[in-house]
Amino acid sequence: MELFLKRKLLYVLCALVILIMSGCNSVDDLSGFLVPPQTTEKMKELKSDIYKLVGSEITFLQPAKGNFRNTINFMDIDSDEEQEAIAVYAPQSGDSVAHILVLKNSIGHWAQLIRFSITGIGVDIIEFIDYNGDGRKEIVIGVSTKFGDSKGLSVYDISGSSEKELLTHQYNYINITPQNEILTISLNKEKSNKASLIVADNSLPTVVSECNLFSQATAITNIYFGKTEASPAFFISETLDNVNNLTEIISLDNKTIKNLTLNNDITLFDSLLKRAGYPYIQDIDNDGVTEISKAIQPNETIQQGNENMRIIEWFSFSGNSFNHNMYSIINPNEKYFLVFPEKWLGKVNAIKETGNQITFYIQNENKEKINLFSIYSLSPEDWEKKENKVNWSVLKRNEERLFALYIYDPLSQYSSMLSITPAYIENNFFQATFIQK
Repeated sequence: MELFLKRKLLYVLCALVILIMSGCNSVDDLSGFLVPPQTTEKMKELKSDIYKLVGSEITFLQPAKGNFRNTINFMDIDSDEEQEAIAVYAPQSGDSVAHILVLKNSIGHWAQLIRFSITGIGVDIIEFIDYNGDGRKEIVIGVSTKFGDSKGLSVYDISGSSEKELLTHQYNYINITPQNEILTISLNKEKSNKASLIVADNSLPTVVSECNLFSQATAITNIYFGKTEASPAFFISETLDNVNNLTEIISLDNKTIKNLTLNNDITLFDSLLKRAGYPYIQDIDNDGVTEISKAIQPNETIQQGNENMRIIEWFSFSGNSFNHNMYSIINPNEKYFLVFPEKWLGKVNAIKETGNQITFYIQNENKEKINLFSIYSLSPEDWEKKENKVNWSVLKRNEERLFALYIYDPLSQYSSMLSITPAYIENNFFQATFIQK
C-alpha cells in the first residue's frame, strides 16, 4: 500500500511538472496547430502588434452572427499547421474604410501576412471555407452597408501576401450549413423575394441554384437548417404583418434548392404555414426530422398576461404534406415540455401558480377546479429541505436544477381516468431549449 501511494505521488508530481513546463496553452490540444492567445495578457500583446502595424486609432468590427464572433478570430487559412489571426477593423477617422488584416506568429510577435480594404461599415458574418480542396481556407465575409438592410458577401482567396476576390453577392439574410452550403435571401421593395444557394462549383464559390419566396413576406426572423422526412431543408421564418408569421421550407438536394411550400412559385399550398402566435421550429422528439409548431388554445390553458408556457401542436413535413406529431405543453422559461395526450385535450387545463409552479387541473360538472398535479422547478437545496415528500417524485435533476412532480390525489377517479401517475408523467417529461423562430 505504501509503495502504491509513493508511485501515485510521483505520478502526480511528474504530471504537474509537465503542466508547468508546457505553459498556459496546455489546456487545448490543437493537434500540432500553433495555439492562439488564451490569456488577456497575450491578447493585449497581439493587439499591441496590430497597433504597431496600422495605428491605435481603429475600431475592431465584430461579426453579428455565425461561429466566429470574436473581434479577432483564429484559423489555419494557409494549411501550414499554424493558426493565423484574422481581424477586421476600420479607422476611427478619415474615410473609415474597413480592412481585413491577417497576421502570422513570428518568433514571439505577430507579423502582417496581408492587409486589404473591403466595402462595408460592419461585419455581418465571417467564415473560412476550403472551396477547391487544397487544404487552404478562403475568407468568406458578409458586410453591412450604408444602404439599409442590404449586405454584401465576398469570398477571398489568400495566397501568400496577395488576395483575390472569388465572389461578390448581395443579400439581406444568410445561413451557412455545417457542410458549408450558403443560403442567402434577398427581399426588395418590388416584393421579388428570392433565395440563392452558394456552393463549390469547379473549385469556385458559385450561385448554383435559386428559388422564389412568398411575395408578402416583409422580414426574415430566422433561418433554421434541418430536415424534412425526405431531405435536408432550410426552414425560413418570416413576418407578414403584426399578427401572422410564415414558415417556408426550402429543400436542398444535389446542389439544388426548391421551395416546397409554394404552388407555382406564387401561393401557399397549406394554411398551416401561415399562423399567429409562437412559431417554434426544431427537432422536438430528436428523431432527426424537424418539426414546426402551431399554438392551440384548449379551454383556459393559455391565460393572457399570466402564463409563460404554451400548448403546441407539432408537425413534420413529408415533402408534400404535413403530418401531426404530438401535442405538448412547453415552458420556455424553465426549458422543458410535457407531451400532452390527446385524451387530455378539452379536459385538462393548466395555470402558472407561481414563478416555479405549473398546476394542471380539471373542472367537474359544477365547474369546480380540481387540481391534478403540479410541476415545480426547484434548486437541489430547496428539494432537500422538504420534510414531507408524500405524493412527490423527481422528474429530472442536475447540479443546478430539479424538476419535481406533486400529484394531489393519486387515487382519485380523475387520476385513474387520465393516467396521472409518476411513471406516466416522467415518461412524457423532457428538457429542451426553445427558441422562437
